[in-house]
Amino acid sequence: MRSLARYFVLFVVAAGLGFVVVIWQLPSFIMGKLIDRVEASSQNGRLAPPLPDDKARSIVLPSPDLAYVLCTYDLAKGSLAVTFNPPSLPYWSVAAYADNTDNFAVINDRNSGEMRQMILVAPDKPMPLAPPDIRVVQAPSTRGLILFRGLMPNRDPALQQQVQQSVSCRGGN
Repeated sequence: MRSLARYFVLFVVAAGLGFVVVIWQLPSFIMGKLIDRVEASSQNGRLAPPLPDDKARSIVLPSPDLAYVLCTYDLAKGSLAVTFNPPSLPYWSVAAYADNTDNFAVINDRNSGEMRQMILVAPDKPMPLAPPDIRVVQAPSTRGLILFRGLMPNRDPALQQQVQQSVSCRGGN
């Protein structure tokens, strides 16, 4: 009976450790695959996909009303300047994600004021001084992803192109 209890405790401990390892490592693994995929299909780490339709599944259930721009970054190569100046849209946002899927910075049309640039700095680098219209953020990881989303009032391809061209990511990619 003691032998059975010992095996049960060993099983519970092994299952618990396995669960913890999966929970800690799975997000980083998934984000690493996404970053590699975007880098492979982009120019200089920037990807501006077409508007999603009923067949689009590169993003789980993407909104057909949103124009997307994805930028990967590697801050080991230096800081990244993300500039965005979309035309008048009902909603837009720029979100920064670390290599473990954590969202660590968001700027959108409701909280940006005159701000149209965000600079990401590596975790081990000092924070530079910047004017008030530039947001400087220290990233928690050296690799990650920037996601711009703009709500399209209609599916006008010319507006989509204008929105996507209004976003740039320079350096760090």
